[in-house]
Amino acid sequence: MMHGDKATLKKLAIKGGYKSKYYDEDVIWNMTTFGLDQDGRNVTGGLNFQQFLDKMYKKDPWSKTSDAIIIPCRVSIMLRGIGLTLNHPVSVLKVWGPIAEKKLAEWNAKIERGYVLSQERPFTS
Repeated sequence: MMHGDKATLKKLAIKGGYKSKYYDEDVIWNMTTFGLDQDGRNVTGGLNFQQFLDKMYKKDPWSKTSDAIIIPCRVSIMLRGIGLTLNHPVSVLKVWGPIAEKKLAEWNAKIERGYVLSQERPFTS
């Protein structure tokens, strides 16, 4: 998302278990942006949460999303709510994105060396 790559985001969503009728790239992008980054007019078109959700679902009804995305979305939405309460809109992606890229680079380096991330020991098979 940090690099504006809708095609890659779509591939990742599908790989993560996302299923919808049309696999509309814009719906995937807008819903992911709303869930993980920000919810300004540039994303929602000025609609409230329910109106925005209904509009996206009408455009491309989804039947499954990854369970792994629920907690990060909830945290993002709660943090943004605190920011809005303090009259300080927040783009979570701008803050978390560089941290995520750094961690992914570290994990990829461990994978390339043959280490399991969760147990920090070499692969046995």
